[in-house]
Amino acid sequence: MRAKSFRPTGVYRGGEALATVLGLMVMTFGLPCFAQLASDEVPHERTLPLSEEIREQLESSRFRFGIFRLQPRFAIRDLGYDNNVFGTATDPVSDWHSSVAAGTSFIVPAGSKLYLRGDAVPEYTYYRKITSRRSLGGDYGASILGLFNHMTIEAGGHSKKSLENVSSELERPAIGTRSDVTGTLELDIFQRLSVFGTGIAQQQRYRASEADEEQGLFLNTLERNETLVRGGFRYRPVTFFDISIAAEKTRSLFKVNRDRDNASTALILGIQYDRPRSFLNLSAGARRGDALDTAAVLFPHYSTVTGSYYAEHELGSHLVIDAYGHRGIAYSLTVENPFFLETRNGGGIWVPVGSRLAFRAFGEAGTNAYPVPIGSQHRTDDASSYGGGFAMRLYRNLVLTAIGEKTNYVSTIADNNRSVFRFTTVVSAQTNLFR
Repeated sequence: MRAKSFRPTGVYRGGEALATVLGLMVMTFGLPCFAQLASDEVPHERTLPLSEEIREQLESSRFRFGIFRLQPRFAIRDLGYDNNVFGTATDPVSDWHSSVAAGTSFIVPAGSKLYLRGDAVPEYTYYRKITSRRSLGGDYGASILGLFNHMTIEAGGHSKKSLENVSSELERPAIGTRSDVTGTLELDIFQRLSVFGTGIAQQQRYRASEADEEQGLFLNTLERNETLVRGGFRYRPVTFFDISIAAEKTRSLFKVNRDRDNASTALILGIQYDRPRSFLNLSAGARRGDALDTAAVLFPHYSTVTGSYYAEHELGSHLVIDAYGHRGIAYSLTVENPFFLETRNGGGIWVPVGSRLAFRAFGEAGTNAYPVPIGSQHRTDDASSYGGGFAMRLYRNLVLTAIGEKTNYVSTIADNNRSVFRFTTVVSAQTNLFR
């Protein structure tokens, strides 16, 4: 399934012990299923304003190495059991696995308004039986950020290599490398009105295993280079609410099958509301896409609504409920369909018990709809998942989280019915996530 937060974040900003438990861990279940580079995918968690994020990073940097202010990071994640590693409808293969990451985030103030920040976190992934899935990767990147009086500007690069889910079509992990170069600018033109722009160049690659190729899954079909350009206006009538409108253009160039090359344009509406007890982040718009080669018949035209949202609200006794969803284009490995329209809606609840422990339950449902019929039948996969777990503070900033999730797919093409159960734990220690 999609990346999913295992926490409610910003509602606990008072420094309570429970804030450490609820605010420390983000449980991630793979790469975003939007295989198309697009900006209408919001994080499935409460986010902080950039200036507040920088202030907290500076305050929590307890170690110095020359001009660098360091925040050590350590995590043992995905420690658990997978009963269907390859996400197949028949003959499932199970295995135990884990990933260990250790490194640091850093920030370097260059004056009062300019900062260099980044990450250097190597990671090793281990599978007990499937040795082809063992890999050494990591998360590396750096950017230069300027927080000026009436302008914010940032430029940098980032690369991540890890074992993560390819998409909801497969529900299976693969070793992937995603690299990008990004530039953003926001300029105040009036007291409450600003203009902003973003440019991204991204590269996606996979290291296919023998097991993948034996099952006819050639992941190099999904390898591509993508670009995105977006610009628009943001209106902020009060400090805790803003609304934006933007135009966007994306372009995807595939390495193997150039008939999949395509471009999309979109008009996107954004809304953000941020109060101590309530939070909403919504992005929705009209998107249309076409093949770059007008003679190509493999990539059909589409015109549809895409977007995503995340909302949370704190009830009494620090009980937190949240809702999230998305709708967008994801690239497919099937021969007949180069993409499918993925739709999901879900929600969950956090139940704190004392100051060191909190329980989480969630569920979501949706569809993967394929545009090109197979024979005389359109393929639609109905997807549903549910699960739960807990987060517990073991000692200071050392937190243990554990979660189990069951996902079911029922397809109009019977051979694509499948079920996946995963149980995963994470032990993490970071100095920069106290809120």
